[in-house]
Order: sequence, then C-alpha cells, then structure tokens
Amino acid sequence: MTQHKKQTWLMRRLRQFWLLVPLVAILIALMLSDLGDFMGYSPFRSDPCALTDIDQSSISTRMYLPLARWALRYTPTPSVAIVYIDPRSDPPDLLTNTCASRAFLARLVPALNAIAAHVIVIDKYYSADACAETDKNAAFLKAMESSKVPIVVGQATHALGDSSSLSGCLALTRRLEFSKTSKVLYGLTRLNTDDLKIPLRWPVFSQPAAPSPTPSQPAPPSPPATALPVASGDTLALAAAKAVNPNLESDPGVQKLLAAHIDPYTTFLDLPHITALTALCSAEPAPRAPAQRAPIDGQPGDALCQPWVRPLDNLDGKQLSLAGKIVVIGDLSDQDMKPFPTNLAPFPPGQRPGVFLQANYIQALLDHRFLEAIPLGLTLTGLIVFVIGVYCLYWSHDKEGQPHLNSEQAGLGSLIVFAALVLVSLVVLLGMSYFTPLWALWGAGVFLVFRYLEDSGHHRSQHLRAHLAGESGQSEHGAAGHQPQASSPKEKLSKKEKEH
Repeated sequence: MTQHKKQTWLMRRLRQFWLLVPLVAILIALMLSDLGDFMGYSPFRSDPCALTDIDQSSISTRMYLPLARWALRYTPTPSVAIVYIDPRSDPPDLLTNTCASRAFLARLVPALNAIAAHVIVIDKYYSADACAETDKNAAFLKAMESSKVPIVVGQATHALGDSSSLSGCLALTRRLEFSKTSKVLYGLTRLNTDDLKIPLRWPVFSQPAAPSPTPSQPAPPSPPATALPVASGDTLALAAAKAVNPNLESDPGVQKLLAAHIDPYTTFLDLPHITALTALCSAEPAPRAPAQRAPIDGQPGDALCQPWVRPLDNLDGKQLSLAGKIVVIGDLSDQDMKPFPTNLAPFPPGQRPGVFLQANYIQALLDHRFLEAIPLGLTLTGLIVFVIGVYCLYWSHDKEGQPHLNSEQAGLGSLIVFAALVLVSLVVLLGMSYFTPLWALWGAGVFLVFRYLEDSGHHRSQHLRAHLAGESGQSEHGAAGHQPQASSPKEKLSKKEKEH
C-alpha cells in the first residue's frame, strides 16, 4: 500500500514537470533581453568587429549606475579634464576642415605645454593624406613633435578581409607618422560596443597591400595578415593611463584583466570640462602674434578670443587649472555621440560624447575604479542551484507523501533563500568588486513569484475539486433518502400474516 502511494505521488509530481517549460522560457527571455542589451557578457554580441553600440536604455542598465556608484563609493579628485571643440562656440571649420583643425591644434598644443599639462590626449586619428595644405601640416607636425608633454593620439582600425583563421579581425589603418624621437604615442580609438565597459586592448594585425594584378593572375590573393605585438592593440584610454603611470600594466588587477581579455565596468564622474577656445585663449599670451590677431581659416585672433579668456587657475568658474592635469581633447559632434543610461545637459537625452567616455575611462584606470561581472557559467550554475532549491522546498514530503511545507511556508522559505542570494551578491560586490548580472537576479525573482503562484493555484484547484465532489456526494445521498424503499419478501409475508 505504501509503495503504491509513493508511485502515485511520484507520477503526480512528474506530471507537474511540464510547468518547467514556461518558467525556463521566461528565464531565457530575461537572459536574452539583458544579455543582448545590457552590460552582462553576451556570447552573441561580444564581437570586436561589431560596429553597433549596445542600447543603454533598459531598466537593468539604468539600475547598474547607482549600484556601481554605491559599490565604488570612492570618489577621487579628478586628474582628468576635458577640452572639447563645440560647434556652437568654437570656429565651425574646426569640425569640418581637417587643415583648419590641425592649424588650431598647432596652437593649442604649445599653449598646453606652456601651462604645464601632465599628458595631452587627442581623441582623433590622423592620416597622411587628409590635409593637402603643406604649411598647416608642417605647423601641426612641429607642434606635436616639439612637445615636452607626452601626447597620445588616436589610431584608426579597419576590418580584415579574411579573419576566419585569426584570433581577431582588426587591422591598423595607415596613419600620419610622427618623429620616432617625439613623445607622441598611439592608442586605438575603438570602444567596446557596451559603453559602460572600459576598452583595454584589442588583438590587431598588419595586412599588407594586395599585389597588383598581372595578365597571368588578374586577381592575386591578398598576403596573409600577421599579428602585431600586444601593446599595438592598446586603446586610447590604456595608452594614456600608461603614459601617466608606466607601471600600470604590472598591477595585478590590470594584469588579470588583460590576460583574460576582459573589459571591466566602471562608474562615470562629472569631470571638469571647458571649450577649446577657453583653453587656447586663456593659455596664449596676449597680444597675440600678428598672424593670430584676426580669424584666418577659422583661427581665433584677439577679437574672437576676448570673451573666452579666463584666469588660468579658474578656467571653469570652479577653480579648474589645467596645470598637472591629463587634458583630453575631442569633438562634440553628432557622429561622436554614444548611447548612455542617463542624461546630461546640454547633450541629447540618452547620449554622451565619445570624448567624455574616453576621459572617464582614463580616470577609472588611474583610480583602479572598475568592476567585473561574475562569469556567465558561474552565474548560470548559481541560478540552476537556486531553482532546484526552490523546487525542493515545495516538493519535500514525508513517507506518507504528505508535504512538509504548505504553499505559504514554501514561498516564505524561497523568499529567504532569494534574500540570502541577494545578500551574498552584495557581499561579493563590496568585497571582491564582482557584480552579479542583474538579469540573473531578475530571473530568480520572477521564477520565485511564478513558482508560488503555480503551487498555490494547484492546491486551490485541488480544494475546489474536493469541495465540489463533496457537495455532489451530499446531494446524491439526500436524493436517495427521499425515495420510498422497496419491501423485502419477508416484510411482505409478515404483513400478510398480520392481515389474516
């Protein structure tokens, strides 16, 4: 009898396994939603060749920033300042005319040297044939190569023609070369598709030009690409941070990230920023040289500079001085806007300029202010263990097949387990700088609710069926009591005897 009860209970439980299908589907939907559009590692979109930025408008992404700020409560004194070229205030040619932009930087770089900037970072890349005006090119090269301050400029990349057999797919684009004796360094301007991550290093290759076609070989094959030294793939942020701290790469935390090819997450500070005209006009001595006293090819002279001159120790009205600062120069253009979870005036909602991101990446690397996501395999394992644990609470029974806990007790126990899971995630976040991807916590919470609703609904349906069956039995019994009973043969015989 006991064995029969056990088999009956087991079959009843096995029939409930079909409920796992929608629950698993919900979890997968949550995972794909946040794995694709949020900061967790995505095996489908973590691709250095991808050009599309991940959308940063999801709820999970918006929750990440306050969570990260809470975990990384250290707010450093900024050592990075942003000098941006704004078409609303600066000469418009600086964004549209390459030669005018180089002529402007030929004046800005010496001015930053004069006020003792620590490092100059230019969030632009330069090609040898982009400007045909030799005088402006010569002035630009002279200013860059004579700088006493280290300068980090951008390095462009392009996709390899055939990278199927390689560990990466990026090749360095031909660039404007500076003197080997200069203090000019290069860093890749390529960002991670997830802007919340600090891009550290990409595997890059050198791809020789294809040979010229010949009559015997009209379409000669391209020479194979060759891997370049790992340092050639340093991003602009990493190259700039290493220019400030040459021992940065020997730090154990940074070493681990580089060895594992992990781009960590960080928080974003409201770094000091000023317009390029404010920096130039305040740093250049007045009166300016005759060639600089009037706007020529978009270059500011005395008349244009006068409204932008500020004290060198208070350039932004908040006591900003560029002396000893890492100065990051970049454009505020529509093409350079990147998706971002929060808004910042005067930029479009949900966007930040790339120069703001680059400056924050540099500051975060210098402060060691970054977080890592718990590996995907460990996260999924923990989630599966949690699901199994919750089912054990609901399915635990005695030898007679009676559950140890009712729905409310099992739901309360599951809630306690979930709270413990969140607490452990916070401890790991604070103690080890590892954060649990929020899609895992969302999935666990949704599963908790659905499991409780499923079990309580199952028990309510059982009680309802039992109640309906009881009412049906009582009605049948009542109907049988009102019917006349048939007499037995003995009763009929006794009645006849009484009549006689």
